[in-house]
Amino acid sequence: MPKDTQTQVPDLIPTKDAAAMLGLHVSTVVRRVQAGEIPYAVKIPGDTGAYLFDRKVIEKLAKAA
Repeated sequence: MPKDTQTQVPDLIPTKDAAAMLGLHVSTVVRRVQAGEIPYAVKIPGDTGAYLFDRKVIEKLAKAA
């Protein structure tokens, strides 16, 4: 049987959860995303579309802080 070649889907979390993990306010996370300081995985379309973050990336940032 062939090996499973599917790519693992990242564990996406909302801004609120990313902010809690980083010890920041939600608006601070959004400002830092817009400044290019915090990477995001997906932005929902539209002016007020939410950001979604890869949990592993946020965990790494939280450990580095």
